[in-house]
Amino acid sequence: HHLTWWRNGGTTSIDDGAPLCGICHDLVHHGGWHAQLDPTTRRMDWTSPGGQTITTWPRGPAAKPPPPDTGGRP
Repeated sequence: HHLTWWRNGGTTSIDDGAPLCGICHDLVHHGGWHAQLDPTTRRMDWTSPGGQTITTWPRGPAAKPPPPDTGGRP
């Protein structure tokens, strides 16, 4: 999936891409969902048409885990 669509100046490159299953690809293109990828951590923030955000993290030894929940404390 192109993170920045061609019509918005996106390129065909790994840096501008995210591997999505067919269902997730359809959600982005036809279901009103928005996907934003952090290229450093590979964390993906998904925003539903209603505004709810869901965050997913990659798996594997090179993946950075989500930050610990500090309950709002530094």
